[in-house]
Amino acid sequence: MSGVPLRRLHPLSGGIWIATSRRWRTTSTVVLGPNREALLVDPAWTPDELEGLAADLAALRVDLVAAASTHGHYDHVLWHRALAEVPRWGSAATASQARRGWPAMLAELGPGYPLSLYAERPPVGALTQDVVPWRGPEVRAIVTDAHQAGHTSYWIPRERVLLAGDLLSDVEVPLLADGDVAGRAYRDGLARLAPFVRRARLVVPGHGSPTAAGTTRLGQDLRWLDAIDSGTPPTDDPRTAEPDNRAEWDRQLALRS
Repeated sequence: MSGVPLRRLHPLSGGIWIATSRRWRTTSTVVLGPNREALLVDPAWTPDELEGLAADLAALRVDLVAAASTHGHYDHVLWHRALAEVPRWGSAATASQARRGWPAMLAELGPGYPLSLYAERPPVGALTQDVVPWRGPEVRAIVTDAHQAGHTSYWIPRERVLLAGDLLSDVEVPLLADGDVAGRAYRDGLARLAPFVRRARLVVPGHGSPTAAGTTRLGQDLRWLDAIDSGTPPTDDPRTAEPDNRAEWDRQLALRS
């Protein structure tokens, strides 16, 4: 299967394939199941990239049968009519945010996005159990509430792979949910995720690069939160060199003043 020429996807581990968008290095993940079926997590980003995901699934001769989102921010609930209309899942909060925020999300996409490409999407349904309902390998939902209410990471025990969503990134610092000015919900979310990080062979962030050093990423995020608490920039965190992350540092400090 790895010899098939593909536009976007590349193999990560066993039956897991990923693609990285040119926008914000957003990660899309495909989990392959039996009978050449696939689960798609956080498809992103631009129309041509979403078309590329659909084309790659066709080239791999696998059928898309389900999808999931880590949270309700618009870059994680995208869809395209080239993708099959399948059941889509997220936490109850994510499903509610996706339904409520659809018009605003379309506006955020900016010029050049034919809205009809997105309007015919299947809705995000609320998970009523802690596993994604599909026939493939177990994909367990871990609701952390860090970054956004209802934010969910997905644990794939068979591969010991953790899809972290917008946590544990090498390019994005901790972005706190509305109302979580002190970062307590973010810390609680990281604590909830920590046992899976320690067991993970690979951690796949929603933005940036997969890593085998998940505990290092976890420590880095905790040190960022400590630094915000103290008001002293984390000089050992390479992410602070990025203008957007420096702006986030200033924003979080301003919220506490």
